[in-house]
Amino acid sequence: MAWLKPGHVCGVAAVLGLVLSLATWNKIEPVTADSWAYMTGAASLVRGEGYLRYAGGPQVLYPPGYSLAIALPLMVLGDAEVAARLVSLVLSTASIALLWLVARRFLSPHWAAGAAVLFAALPLRVKLSTMVWSESSYLFFVLLGFLALWKWYEQKRAIWPAATGLALGEAYLIRPEAVGVLVIALLGGCATGVGRSRTAGGLLAMLAAFAVAALPYVAYLHAHTGRWQLTTKSEMNLRVAQGRDEGLSHAEMFRLDEKGNIAPARVRLVLRALAARIVRNQIITFERLAVLLSPMVYAFVGAGLVVAFSGSPLRWPLFATLLGLAAPLIHVSVLHVIHRLLFTLCVLGVILGAAGIGGSVRLAPEAYRRRLGVLLGGLAVASLLVYNVRSNHLLCAPVPRTEREVGTWIAEHFPERTPMLTPTRLAGYWAHKTPKQLPYAPLDAIVPYAERQGASLMLLPKKRHEPSVCEFAQKAESTPE
Repeated sequence: MAWLKPGHVCGVAAVLGLVLSLATWNKIEPVTADSWAYMTGAASLVRGEGYLRYAGGPQVLYPPGYSLAIALPLMVLGDAEVAARLVSLVLSTASIALLWLVARRFLSPHWAAGAAVLFAALPLRVKLSTMVWSESSYLFFVLLGFLALWKWYEQKRAIWPAATGLALGEAYLIRPEAVGVLVIALLGGCATGVGRSRTAGGLLAMLAAFAVAALPYVAYLHAHTGRWQLTTKSEMNLRVAQGRDEGLSHAEMFRLDEKGNIAPARVRLVLRALAARIVRNQIITFERLAVLLSPMVYAFVGAGLVVAFSGSPLRWPLFATLLGLAAPLIHVSVLHVIHRLLFTLCVLGVILGAAGIGGSVRLAPEAYRRRLGVLLGGLAVASLLVYNVRSNHLLCAPVPRTEREVGTWIAEHFPERTPMLTPTRLAGYWAHKTPKQLPYAPLDAIVPYAERQGASLMLLPKKRHEPSVCEFAQKAESTPE
């Protein structure tokens, strides 16, 4: 099939990915509990107030990279949600081409283009490309870093390790786990030429470029927390993981102490519980990957690993690329399994899946290879498209924006900027209120807590909360208060 140019296939993949993303645009809820922090940070940057939380004060929980990217289109569009979704859409679509450029370093050009098609049709990529989440932006810079890393091994020019460090530094400003990818890239460089001055200089350039991007944020964290650290999210994530080990829902993690204040649970290191969590999360991860990738693609991942290492003479950059994409296996196993945290693992899966399909085709008699390639590749793409219809609700009506509607109604009827107790920060964002966490406690204990917080409103959930709260919220009659 020499007439079918890999570059043209990659172009078709980009168009396919863009069409699927646009088809999903109104089919999902694009804003979640984390999204408000990105949008608020971008808005405060545009106003020249610094990087702030919605409740006021410096934002130290979420890195500023995604908010900085949102700020640019926000200055033109004036709508933080649309600006954030456009950033995700553009960088996710651009990542399709980047994946092809990286994959063809160790796969045949045609099957690297096939990996780009599979990635374009990947349901998780399509969903993330339309949401106010940072994963699409993070993947763009990680792939950019891997591409620069391969360029360094191929051309031996000092600019490429510096470009790798700068790209991974930008990725760190979006998601802190990029530090692990940097360590993998540095170890790969050490393994290729320990003691060689050129290699040592490249590694120093990579580290220096990363520091140029990362140090301002590290200094910002130190200025506002008093501690030298790369991220403040570790303790919160461990607390959530510990709560899930104990069978607690998200709401139950915010209980009142004996003084009537919310007291988050302390992180306790229990080795037996940690070991059990790691084993359980690894099992869950590989089970969910089979669903996220579709069984058709997942079945060829093992064969693809063999094909990838047998087809590339540059083993260490290949090892760094594959291990860097597999890095979520480390932190997900210690914390908790969420689909979007498996995104780079899914990227690795589609690359290896395409490689495995290509390797299987080469084993067939030459007369049947074209037909077998079209059959297997077509089935893989078709399975992902079917999964898109199901998981991204392509054939359904547009999703109702319940929390936005509730928050907008509150803003219209109660315009004062006052604190509001809410189980979800989203409604507080749309209501233009200062959100305060609704504690998991009986209603008669929540009321005095609300008064101490100066809250004039409480948004009560009808389910998944303390029974007396849900019972009161489910009452049909209104009260004069």
